[in-house]
Amino acid sequence: MILEPLNDFECLSAVSERAAAATWQPEIQALAQRFLILGGGSKRAALRELVRYIRRLPQRNDGAGDAGPRVAQCVPAARLRIRTDDPNCVERSALYLAVAELIDPRRTRRLITIETEEGLHTYPVEDDRPVLLAPERYRNAAASQVHQVRAERGERGAILAPLDAMAWSVDLLRDRARKDPDLSKLVTRALSDVTRLAQGGQPRWPTELGQALRLAVSEADKYFGVDGRKAVASALGLAEKIARGRRLRAKDLRGVIRGVVTAAAIGLGVPLPVATLAGGLAERPFS
Repeated sequence: MILEPLNDFECLSAVSERAAAATWQPEIQALAQRFLILGGGSKRAALRELVRYIRRLPQRNDGAGDAGPRVAQCVPAARLRIRTDDPNCVERSALYLAVAELIDPRRTRRLITIETEEGLHTYPVEDDRPVLLAPERYRNAAASQVHQVRAERGERGAILAPLDAMAWSVDLLRDRARKDPDLSKLVTRALSDVTRLAQGGQPRWPTELGQALRLAVSEADKYFGVDGRKAVASALGLAEKIARGRRLRAKDLRGVIRGVVTAAAIGLGVPLPVATLAGGLAERPFS
C-alpha cells in the first residue's frame, strides 16, 4: 500500500502517484513476476531480490540538461523514468514502490528525502523501515530520519535489551567501515562476538568489542542524540560486566532499556541472531 510521504509532500506525492500508475504497465508487472519466481514464490524473498537488483544498477545523477520526464512539483524538478538502467535515487525509489506494490501490497510504503553530505537523497520506507537502494547507502542517516519522524508523531520506542543495544551500537560503524579496512575488521570481530554472546558463548575479541562500542558513541550521538547515547551506554555497561568476568543473567541480556530508539532505527542493522526482540526485528526483509 503506497501512503503519503513522510516529508517533502508536494514533490514526493507526485512521485508516488506516478509509481502507483506504473503498476499498470506490462513491463513493471513482468518485473514483479520475475522477482516472485526468483524468490521461489516467497514475497519476502522476492522483495530481497528486488532490492539487490536495484542496488546493482549504475547511478546517473540528475543533471539540469538531462532528457526525460520530470516532476515539476520538486525543487529543482526531478528526473523520473520509472524503468531505466541508470537511475537516480528518485527513480530507484519509484521503481521499488511500483514493483514492490505488485509483489506484496499488504506492506505500507512511503517516500522520504534526507540531506546527506552529497546532497538530497530519496528512498522508500516500508513498514516504517528504510529500504536502501543506492550503491552508496546512507544507513545511519536514513534510520535517523525515520526515528526523528516517528518521535515527532509521538510514537514510543521499542524495548531494547543491552545485548540488542550492543549489536545496534557496533553496527552504527558499518557506514564508516566501508572505506576503512582496519575499522571493517574491528566491526566484523565485534559483531561476531555479539552473535557469540547471543548464542550463550563468550567473546573471542573483548578488547575489539569494547573499542568498537567506544567508537560508536560519536555515531550514536550524531544521528540519534540522547536516545542513541542511552543505547550505547547500555551496551558499554554490558561490556564492562563481561570484562570483569561476571556471570551474565537473563536481565543483562533482555528487556532492560525501554523506549531507547524506535524499532525502525534498530532494525537497520541488528544481526539476525540477536534481533528477536524490539517488535519482531527478525522479520525484517533487508538491512
